[in-house]
Amino acid sequence: MKLGLGVSAAEAANLLADRAEGRLPARAIDFVNIGCRADEALPERLGAGLAQAGLPVLLHAVELNLPTSVPADLLARLRAQADRLGARWVEQDLGVWLWDGMYLGAHLLNPIEDAATVTAIAENVAGCAEALGRPMMIENPPVYYRCGELDLFVMLAEVARRSGAGIVMDVGHLIGYGVNAERTAVLPPDDWPGWPQVVELHFSGSERIQVKGRDVWIDRHDMRFGDELLDCGRRIAQRVPPETLVCLELDGASPEIVDANIAAVREQVIAPAAEAARACA
Repeated sequence: MKLGLGVSAAEAANLLADRAEGRLPARAIDFVNIGCRADEALPERLGAGLAQAGLPVLLHAVELNLPTSVPADLLARLRAQADRLGARWVEQDLGVWLWDGMYLGAHLLNPIEDAATVTAIAENVAGCAEALGRPMMIENPPVYYRCGELDLFVMLAEVARRSGAGIVMDVGHLIGYGVNAERTAVLPPDDWPGWPQVVELHFSGSERIQVKGRDVWIDRHDMRFGDELLDCGRRIAQRVPPETLVCLELDGASPEIVDANIAAVREQVIAPAAEAARACA
């Protein structure tokens, strides 16, 4: 499993400078996952610099409303960003990020979990891949409430099957789904048809807060990884294909937290998965 960092475009430029000086964590990663908007100004020659450094690029879009509709002009601008960065693929959470032109950011709305939404997402994902000129991957979104009769895991696997997209599994979002939707099972079952379609795992920090007497999970990219996340990630890593990428979403985190999280994931997630794969070979 190769390990990369999920960062902003500006942070990716800083990583290049650190890598040139041989500093960690830049020296310890295999790729970068850059989150940016379609109209965002990118650092000059960032894509060329990353290519020269041997760091493949994934592009994490942050404003595609895959459950509803995706404007053609937005896709055209996003493709230009992907071309500038030399992105291998584009990925996006299955949520609503824009509302009447307003960017919702961390307050995105998770999708309605029903058959009609599955159809809409699958059609939009296939259309995005064609318009972007590269594969489009789907990520399980942060879920703050249940809305619809379908299980989120059923949705993910069915969208992947219909659209041909790979699945980006965010481990923290899975935990949040369990907490916020008041589910007891955090992981998909062993016979889940989506396991072979997983192409990337995401890790990020989180916290739980009390709202009206119940736990509410909040996604945090600037925090140290906890035992719950690492344990869940270790179990998932032993179910997905061995070539699955591992991305640590650490935009905004301090260098100390970045270093600690890289070490923890290498030791507690990637190493056990490699050992399990050798035992099965």
